[in-house]
Formats: sequence, structure tokens, C-alpha cells
Amino acid sequence: MPPPQGSLLTPANIRTAVAALKQQTGTTTYVNLRIYDAYVIADVPTAPGARTVDSWQYRDGGVTRTGPAGTVKDRAPLIDMAKVEWDTLPALLEQAKQDLGVANPTSRYVIVEPWMMDQSPSMRPYLSDEYGQGGYVLAGTDGKVRKVYRS
Repeated sequence: MPPPQGSLLTPANIRTAVAALKQQTGTTTYVNLRIYDAYVIADVPTAPGARTVDSWQYRDGGVTRTGPAGTVKDRAPLIDMAKVEWDTLPALLEQAKQDLGVANPTSRYVIVEPWMMDQSPSMRPYLSDEYGQGGYVLAGTDGKVRKVYRS
């Protein structure tokens, strides 16, 4: 499969990355997924029901296991990345840009994982400018914003 063109922070390119990760890991259910413009990192249980986790990276159309990533905490939910509403991401990134007041982000990425406060599945786009000003927007995996956190 050829690598996607442009940023991986688009619905189509994230789906391509998740599909490639599934080919290597056998699953789309992860502890977390961290998406950057040029690569994606997924922490994936080593087997269904396992507490041990491996880290995998998708970059330039290829997938590599980068090593052990630890263990899943008791009762920590996993997220099926095939069920995330990726089509909401462009609007969510734009809303983050507006709500955080970051006109020209120099750093941007998205973390998908259970929210630390209530363990609900969340998407968190992070944006910052060259001065480190920014923050993140907490949204559900349906793209609905719950809170804005400015740094």
C-alpha cells in the first residue's frame, strides 16, 4: 500500500494508518493512538485480553514494532480506532485553533485514549505556536467538544 500524501491528520490518512496497523497487529483496539503530521504511534495489547502492551509506529506507509510499552492498568478501557468518528477531525482541529487562539500552529498532534478523569474515550487535538502558547481541546471520539484547556 503506498504511503498517503500530506499530513496524517486527515480522516482518510488516519484510516489508512489504522488499516496498516491492523495488518501488522491483527486489531484496531488500542490503549491509545498518537497522531502527528508525519507518523502515528499506537500502543496495542500483545494479545486479546493481555495486560502487556507493545508500541507500534506507522510512518511512510510502513509499520514497525518499536518495543514494549508496558502494561494496561486494571479497568483501563481500550478504544476501537475503527469506531472513532475521524470525519469530525478537520472541524475539531479548526475549532481548537480558534478556541486556543493559535493562529499559526507550529506543533499539532492528536491523542486518542481514555480521558484520565472518567476513562471515557476521548480525542484531544493539541496545538501550540512557536512560543509554546496553545493547549488542547477535549472531545469525545464522536468529535463533540467537552472542554478547552489553554496552556
